[in-house]
Formats: sequence, structure tokens, C-alpha cells
Amino acid sequence: MKILYITTDSHLAGTEKNILNLMKYMKAIGNEIELLTLMGNGELIKEAKKIGIEADNLKLKKNNIFKYGKLKKALRKEKYDIIHSFLFHANILSRIFKPKGVKLINSFRSEDKWKKWYHYALERWTIAKVDDFTINFPCFDEFQRKHSIKKNIIYIPNGIDVKQENLYNAQPFIVKLIGRFHEVKQHIPLMKNYLEHNIMNKDIKFQFIGRGPLKHKVENFIIKNNLEHVFKIEPFKEKERELYKNTSTVICVSKYEGFPNTLLEASSYGIPTVSFNVGAATDIIENGKNGFLVKDFNELFDKLIELKNNREIYKKMNFKRVKEKFSLEKINNKFLDLYM
Repeated sequence: MKILYITTDSHLAGTEKNILNLMKYMKAIGNEIELLTLMGNGELIKEAKKIGIEADNLKLKKNNIFKYGKLKKALRKEKYDIIHSFLFHANILSRIFKPKGVKLINSFRSEDKWKKWYHYALERWTIAKVDDFTINFPCFDEFQRKHSIKKNIIYIPNGIDVKQENLYNAQPFIVKLIGRFHEVKQHIPLMKNYLEHNIMNKDIKFQFIGRGPLKHKVENFIIKNNLEHVFKIEPFKEKERELYKNTSTVICVSKYEGFPNTLLEASSYGIPTVSFNVGAATDIIENGKNGFLVKDFNELFDKLIELKNNREIYKKMNFKRVKEKFSLEKINNKFLDLYM
């Protein structure tokens, strides 16, 4: 098969890692793979080229009709068997410029609550062109109605290269929030609730690791509220292992999510997780066995204090779920079944 993958390529985050793993696998079993990014910074392209995948960046950050013509030309330059697109902009444009005779797959990676009215108009206009839909979070009935998708959506979670190493460290008790600095991740609401909650002097430290537009705003909030002794912004590290080294627990307090990769990665390193009930967190976390699902910030802080004070909780945890359900081989084979 000749497969073209299309995405936006912001940073090498959860979606991009998932695409890279998928491309590696499909190439390894003999398929011809190409990658096209629409408005990325080149991190995914760089990694794709390292493994011999032809890749190009159309740089569509500014609306320019001639650039969209370039996309149309790129999609039609050769006969593809499958075009598989990820994320909203990639999905919509792949529909608009879909070549005849090509199977088109759209993969949704978040709930896309940020979209504007004309995005929905574009979806209604183009949605019939899609042959198959996949999604990486399990509770999507409302999402399906919202996007007027009449066909079934196939749930395929993200996969992970299962680690053999345990990086859990109970002392000092360090809680990490790993993800881009964006409103949806709720760094500042987390700190505001910390100030209101009776967690002071509990010897729990928080680290924020990521990149993004709100980094300076988060930094200023820490300084303004004299929280430097509790909350620190650590530099982002390219090597995954370095992100999770010396960690007591990883949290997710996002407003909404698709598939929070950090929860899966943490579990693969034997680190307990605590998360709001968002996206695929309910599938990754087996409540009480490899982590905990909480309903709000108060419950989050209570659970963190409990984890810090009672080491026996960790000793009873089991992280086999990661290998049993989310190994790369299992997930990539789900995509292969879909393609076949």
C-alpha cells in the first residue's frame, strides 16, 4: 500500500509520537509511506526523515490561496491507496482536496471544543467524503452527534513502547504535570486551588514540564504568589525517560483531553497517576490499581496527600494494564486491520 499521513505537527507530543510509531511500523512491513505536515515546526518531519520516510511541510500558518493550491497538487501528484489525516485542520483539508479513488481516514485526537462556527460549516459540507473515522478516546457518543457523523467511529487508543524500568521515587514527593502550557491544561487553576486548599506545608512539590504560549503567564503567577518553593517550571527534555525520572506521581487536570499520553507513559515507568475524568483517562487508569480518577481539585489534593503519607498504596499497585492493552504491536495491528 501507498499511505500518506497528514498532520499539523506542532511539537513532538502525544499525537505526533503516535503517528511516528505508526509510520515506522507500516514502513517496516513493506508499505510505501509519506508524511505531509500543514503548519508544523518540523520536529515530526525531522524524526520521519531519520527513518527514511519522505516528508514535507507546507507551512500553511498564514491563509494564502496559493499555499492551499500547493496542498491540492501534493495530494494529486501520485496515486495513494490511503490518505490518513490527524487533527482538525488536517482532516478538513484532506476532505476538501481528496483525490478520486483514494480511501480517506480521519482521526480525531481531541474533543475540539475550541472550534468556531465556520469550522462546523466546513465539517457539514465535507464529511461525506470520509471513508472511515477513528478516535483515540472511548466516550464519543456526544462527539459523534455534535459532528453529525453517521458512520461508526472506531476507537483506537494510542500505543506505547512498554518499558521495563521503574522510575518511581517516593522521596522527595514530586508531582509532575507534563504537557504544553495552554489554558486547557489548567496550570493556573491548579495553583489557585492549591492556595485555597489545606495542603500547605505537606512537603509536596510540583513540577511543570512543557512548552507553549502560556509559559510566561504561569511563571509570573508563581512569582506573584510566592509559590517558588512549591511550584517549579522545569525545562522540557527530548528524551522521554528524563521527563519521568525521580517522579512520585503524574497528574492530569485538563478541561478536556483526547488521549493523555503522559498518563500512559507514567504507568509504563511504574509511576502512579491521578487524573480528572477526561478523554481516555478512564481507559488508561484502572481506578485504585495503577492510578486514581478524581472529580475536582479538592479530591486531587486529598489523593496526593494520601499517596505521600501511605507508601502501602503504591506497593499494592499493578501496572500490567499498559502492556496488556496499549502495546505498540496491539495498537498498530488495529490500524493495519483497518487499512486491510
